[in-house]
Amino acid sequence: MATDSGYEYTDLDWSSRQIRLLQLRLQAGDIDSNDMSEIDCSLQTFQLADSPPFYALSYVWGTDKPAHKISINKQPFLIRSNLWVALQELYKHISRPATAKSREKTISLEQDKLWTIDEITKKADGQRGRNENGRKVEYLWVDAICINQRDPLERGHQVDMMRDIFLAADFVLSWLGLEEHGSERAIEALIDVAEGRGDNICDEALQSILTLCRRSYFERMWIVQEFILARSLFVLCGHRIFCWDDLDEVFLPPGKPYTVGLRLVQDISIRRVMRKIWGDAFEASTLYHLLSSFHGNKCSDPRDRVYALLGLISSRGGFFEPLAANYEITTRQLFCRVFRHLRIGIIGEQMGDFKRVLRMALQIPEEDGVLLDAVIWASEDYNPEIIIGGRTYWSLDRLELYKLHIEYTAQVDKAIKRFPELGEELRTSPGEA
Repeated sequence: MATDSGYEYTDLDWSSRQIRLLQLRLQAGDIDSNDMSEIDCSLQTFQLADSPPFYALSYVWGTDKPAHKISINKQPFLIRSNLWVALQELYKHISRPATAKSREKTISLEQDKLWTIDEITKKADGQRGRNENGRKVEYLWVDAICINQRDPLERGHQVDMMRDIFLAADFVLSWLGLEEHGSERAIEALIDVAEGRGDNICDEALQSILTLCRRSYFERMWIVQEFILARSLFVLCGHRIFCWDDLDEVFLPPGKPYTVGLRLVQDISIRRVMRKIWGDAFEASTLYHLLSSFHGNKCSDPRDRVYALLGLISSRGGFFEPLAANYEITTRQLFCRVFRHLRIGIIGEQMGDFKRVLRMALQIPEEDGVLLDAVIWASEDYNPEIIIGGRTYWSLDRLELYKLHIEYTAQVDKAIKRFPELGEELRTSPGEA
């Protein structure tokens, strides 16, 4: 299937869990001449289990139309402005002679502000106790390019693999954007705090930290999974790269002047630290609790407010069957499928609150709630079981069940007339959705 720019993707073999990886081709003299007008890349297909070392790029898509041309496998490919600038910056970090400081001492932020990808790889390996001198990470995973965004079936398949992709990446590189509004001062101040020198942060430095951490990047829905799952996490802001894991304890203490009003940054930082401590044994939360924290985060497709969190749901608070990312269903269908897949019942006020939060996340009008409740009820054969500790309880007696069945039957008819696609939810079992 061709993109808007005419690029022809080779289809993936979904049965073998294939992914595509990007490789930036550095031409002789590109860096020295500062000529970044042409970005030349190759795109290759690998099975995830057998893929070469790669890192994943985390960034903001933006709302502008793709207008910047790059070359992929000798074909033109259009990308948005923010990704264009990010790839230009990455070019500067691909191959650069190590400085005397980085050769003589352990790499640190103060010693060398313009790390190469090789230096980042070395630090990431050190964090995991690996010592493989000269190991190269030459491939990059970036969703806007490595996924055929014009194919909804492929999008769903690759989104289902997103957790495994980020866990497989050697490191994640978060692109915050260009250096501006005192970002350099903010980074220096954060490092001072992390190293115990931040007791007397001046007002100017404090304001620069707040401005940096309120960038649109931290409002993205997908960052939640990308931040928490990354084995090693590095941040690129302008020319500057620093290791987020060096700031582990900066955002944890509540009430510090540099954390006030930064709830989103604190939340993902705490969850990341917990996962680092417990490893794969760490189970982030239920979808209810994750949505309660992050339902307001931004994404271009409201369905992604659910799909972006599926990789973080604990096994105890998950689903009967894996809820597959499906970009061919509507937000109302997704609303119904979330409840039909729920493994653990939510009782009392929590159920009403979960429905409210899920409606807000999916941008479904409140007045549609009664109709959707009726469809959920009908799709479950009006058996509202509540499972607690492995035991099954009935929330209503049989007479009340019968009354609600009669009431909801009329609402189901109304719902199907208004939203015909919901009829599919009555004919599909949870395992087939």
